Amino acid sequence: MTQDIRLIAIDLDGTLLDSDKRIPPRNIEAIRRAAREGVKIVLCSGRPVMGIKPYFQELGLGGEEFVIGNNGCTTYQTEGWQLFDYHDLTKDQLQMLYDNWQQSPQPSLVFMTPTTMYVIGDEVSDIVARDAETAFHQAKAVSFEELIRQTEPVLLGLFMDHSQPLDGFQEKAEPLLSQHFHTVRGLDYVFEAMPFGVNKASSLNRLADRLGIHAGQVMALGDASNDIEMLTYAGLGVAMGNADGQTKELADAITANNDQAGVALAIEKYVLKNGSGKELDKSKKSSFSHPRTVD
Repeated sequence: MTQDIRLIAIDLDGTLLDSDKRIPPRNIEAIRRAAREGVKIVLCSGRPVMGIKPYFQELGLGGEEFVIGNNGCTTYQTEGWQLFDYHDLTKDQLQMLYDNWQQSPQPSLVFMTPTTMYVIGDEVSDIVARDAETAFHQAKAVSFEELIRQTEPVLLGLFMDHSQPLDGFQEKAEPLLSQHFHTVRGLDYVFEAMPFGVNKASSLNRLADRLGIHAGQVMALGDASNDIEMLTYAGLGVAMGNADGQTKELADAITANNDQAGVALAIEKYVLKNGSGKELDKSKKSSFSHPRTVD
């Protein structure tokens, strides 16, 4: 059954943003046109809200929209930037992550709250500092005891290191951690542990339900492993041309890469009224033998 798209969920890095971390003008124009036609725009990122807000503001959208941050742990209303929904870790879960890290403490152990990156130890490593700068965030070195005493909800834990040593750490740690957390390697230098069952798709589903929108009316765009649940949840999951092989295989369609305004091309083709979206059967991936490519 063909259905109109009522919500577009868009990843940031590698999707909405080009390789220089800028939004191509064509993406901005297509998103604005979709919003004028009444389509909800939801930016969905592994970044914290401070790393999403400047890009959302650049889109220049009026009215109430939402953003999903921290890979699904937070949802914010863009009017007033109030925390709309969140998922956090228990103290027992924090202790488990800390104990696991102490057995092999090569990577930096970072805990995220809505406002701060807490780095366990005496100093903030260069790799954490660069990540914090990219996400317009604040990183602070603390002891584990200080982390427990602070009063904000702790959303997720991150192990951060260069790719090769982090590969080894993940290989040892993931068999246990994946039994208690949702784990994801969204970036080469970050291995994340979130509340079990929480990801971009779970929070997008909760938000869509509140808005009276069902999965068949959602288009999602992404490029990496932390987007896969979102792409398979949506009635139309679109992988970027620069996406990894697994993400492309599980998507319903493939658009151009992030340096070629692939987001705009997908919106123009499948959503805007002068495109071909009304002719598209937005069914699940299982009905396609091969992903379609957006011209």
